[in-house]
Amino acid sequence: LIWMQELLDHIRQWKQLEYSQVSDIIVESLRILSQDQSLIEISWQTPIKVVGSLHGDLKSLLGILDIHGYPPTNSYIFLGNYIDRGLHNVSVVCFVLLLKILHPQHVILLRGNHECQHINRIWGFHTDCKRNYDVQMWRDFQLVFNWLPIAAVLKDAIFFVHGGLSPELRTLGQIRAIQRPIDVPDRGLLPDLLWSIPDEQAEQWVEQDRGGTTLAFGPKVVKKFLEENNLQSMVCSNSVLENGFELFADGKLVTIFSSLDHCNFGNHAAVVTIDENLQHEIWSIKNADPNPPMPQRM
Repeated sequence: LIWMQELLDHIRQWKQLEYSQVSDIIVESLRILSQDQSLIEISWQTPIKVVGSLHGDLKSLLGILDIHGYPPTNSYIFLGNYIDRGLHNVSVVCFVLLLKILHPQHVILLRGNHECQHINRIWGFHTDCKRNYDVQMWRDFQLVFNWLPIAAVLKDAIFFVHGGLSPELRTLGQIRAIQRPIDVPDRGLLPDLLWSIPDEQAEQWVEQDRGGTTLAFGPKVVKKFLEENNLQSMVCSNSVLENGFELFADGKLVTIFSSLDHCNFGNHAAVVTIDENLQHEIWSIKNADPNPPMPQRM
């Protein structure tokens, strides 16, 4: 696996990978990801770092790893949306895939709503692949995305998913039963898990227009789901947030976003650390702040 470590170093030096190198990463990723379940049940030793949407932001990704440390010394859960809108989409997704290949027991890669063919065809990834490689490379990446796990649960206490909940979701067993590889359908459990968002004003479920119909859920939905599944809390990442994080349902749901100044929005970025007592520390990385981030403990 020395060549894979060399590829990590190559990307860290802001160099573009060659076609054959990316192809090798895709082939090895398919082998590794196919061994994961749709719902990953984690029993790792803590602390664990949780990283939200990156959207092709290589600078933020490298900054997070420099601050919080690399695997295997540190374990990571990435919540999806590695690509689109950013300047280094292929480099970011290749970097996290290499981390997974090198340290499969210390890195979890979940699927985001941009790891879907009909979305990343529009928002930049298709263009990047076509410009720097070819369209076939873009198609090959879709095979990888269709194998990404959907959600994870840590020590039967903390639930991780990119988007949120679904009116169809009653038990975690429904996520375990999702067969991969899978394209994301227009409606149903899987798109809800990738696309739904929390809404303080919602009593239960409401529809919102975010360039398409998206379901939003209220605090009562979160509390009921957690209680019925004997869970403590959940962590998601399906919104750009001015402060990089947001608490919902009395702190039982934490949403984070990890791309700093996304599309010149001026937002902060955040990473969650979960300690041995399953407590959260939110590390907020402030936009244009040269000082190291400080945690907010929950």
